[in-house]
Amino acid sequence: MQKEQSEAIITFEKVSIGYERDPILQDVNLSIKRGGFVGLLGPNGSGKTTLYKTILRIIPPLTGRIVYPGGIPPRFGYVPQRETLDSIFPLKIKEIVLMGTYGSGKAFSPISRSEREWAMSCLEKVGLQDLARKPYSELSGGQKQRVLIARALTSRPDFLLLDEPTAGVDVMTEKAILDTISRIRQELKLTIIMVSHHLRSMREFASHIIWIHEGKIVSGEVKEMLTSTKIEQIFSV
Repeated sequence: MQKEQSEAIITFEKVSIGYERDPILQDVNLSIKRGGFVGLLGPNGSGKTTLYKTILRIIPPLTGRIVYPGGIPPRFGYVPQRETLDSIFPLKIKEIVLMGTYGSGKAFSPISRSEREWAMSCLEKVGLQDLARKPYSELSGGQKQRVLIARALTSRPDFLLLDEPTAGVDVMTEKAILDTISRIRQELKLTIIMVSHHLRSMREFASHIIWIHEGKIVSGEVKEMLTSTKIEQIFSV
């Protein structure tokens, strides 16, 4: 596992997050180190999506402040669950991956040659360069998730957030996807947060864990957070 750097890429200081003055998580004090691989755990409805939206700056914190090194937010990439992209929509793989370049140029301007080359490079990183012209709808579940990872990489992120990238796939495909994510993290020096419900995978791949339970956030190193004693403590809160 790659040793992470000591500098925080994002820090929450006494932050409350939620919607229209209705906090879902309160008094969040959290620091995510640059280069870390963080597993985000918690039951459905616990606030994982709200935390993601706050990190991605889609919704502002209700109280408190979010601090970045030098005051400059990192560039974010987001990988949704594959079910959020309509598989009937008649797009080829390369067209979906190129969507990641749309924020880097002027509106309605053609995609540059260099951006197209970078998109193909991202497809290569996930092992799908030979399928660039294949319709997205014809792919397996694991291949579809790799396409969405490549699309996120095309935006040249510093910080990659993944929402259950292995949901609905078999154990072997899950391992292959996580191996790919871990390798890309090291190659591109990314910081990663990944929502997952699979403790076994988190023990193998994550360096730190953020656990949300009943409005509280508990975080720490994976070797501490995923012991049976710690899990019992979290669920007895």
